[in-house]
Amino acid sequence: MNPTIVATAAQAPQLDTLDWLSERFEAAHVLWALGHTAESYALLHQALVEAVARLRMSRGVPSDELRAVEALLNEAQALDPPRSRSDFDRDHAAWLERARRASHRLQRALRKPRARLSRARLIALSALGVAVIVVAGRAWHQRVYASASAVYGPGHSAENATDGLRVTEWVLPDNQPGYLDLTFAARRAVHGVTLINAHNRWYMDRAIKRGMVLVFDDQKVVDQRALEFGGVEQHPAPLRVPLKGERGTRVRVLVTEHFGLSGGLAEVEVD
Repeated sequence: MNPTIVATAAQAPQLDTLDWLSERFEAAHVLWALGHTAESYALLHQALVEAVARLRMSRGVPSDELRAVEALLNEAQALDPPRSRSDFDRDHAAWLERARRASHRLQRALRKPRARLSRARLIALSALGVAVIVVAGRAWHQRVYASASAVYGPGHSAENATDGLRVTEWVLPDNQPGYLDLTFAARRAVHGVTLINAHNRWYMDRAIKRGMVLVFDDQKVVDQRALEFGGVEQHPAPLRVPLKGERGTRVRVLVTEHFGLSGGLAEVEVD
């Protein structure tokens, strides 16, 4: 067998991995530059996990760089993954910076034996990279960050209303009005809000009775609509509040009256 063909076949997994890694590292860098630190952390961590799995099966992989990445992934096991920007602390920032440096070193090491790519191949990869960033950009545009005027306790945080789970709820302290804010990653049109009322699991003693949905463009209210629920329900049905489609930077669900001890929400989604 021709030895040149053998060498090319051995390098192929590295080349495919390098292209794949480059796209994800670039997307993670863009997320970081835009201030989406938690998303950048998640994307880079997952990319490194999959990279290690792929490279262990390749021949001629630079062992020092691979061991450095494996050590970083072991360190990450001691960190709780940040679910939002508010969860992103100094330890996450330090890990992310080291991971970015390690990813660049790994790319450089993989690139050393790399064959010259054809013009058609480069154009195809560039188009794919742009497509990945465009799709990711749409996801960032739809991203929301939840915060609240107050919470009943650590188990009833604002993020519970946006985690996709009805069994977790954002709940206000006893006998206190308040609000939940959903801040967008980028200004967007708001056509409606779908809400699932709280009920406080087995206790059935907390739910919104009346309130308002307000759309803000920075500090200016550009749309609003009254909100009313019928009572505390074991399995609350989704309530969609239609809006005018005004562009804004955040939505506020204002709780003015409640059933039982306080108000809250199991889930809220903006469309």
